[in-house]
Amino acid sequence: MTGDEVADALRTSLVYLDLGTHPGKDRMPREAAALGAIVLVANRGAAANGVDVPIPSVHKVEVLPDVVLNAKRALDTVFTDPAAALAAQAEYRARVAGEREAFDDEVAAAFIRGTTGSDGARPAR
Repeated sequence: MTGDEVADALRTSLVYLDLGTHPGKDRMPREAAALGAIVLVANRGAAANGVDVPIPSVHKVEVLPDVVLNAKRALDTVFTDPAAALAAQAEYRARVAGEREAFDDEVAAAFIRGTTGSDGARPAR
């Protein structure tokens, strides 16, 4: 698919289901959220924490004992009340929308103002 085709698919989808391993803060779930899809992810890797993928736990699919059955349950919950599922991810969509501004501010803090981040990291000496 081209980039435009992916965007069109996400824009017209109710749900984005990602059962991958989430080795890091993945782009596709954030793209899906930004385009209005309800995001469901496997509860593993970076998606297992509330920092990289801050969505309700009911939208995180447990991998064991049966990821397919657990994904169906999560989908059934969304399909029962899509408006509530979408509303439950409003904060996530807002956070995604502000990521560029937050990144720019973090870069300016580190490289222009010379301040460290809120994560407690200290510059190397």
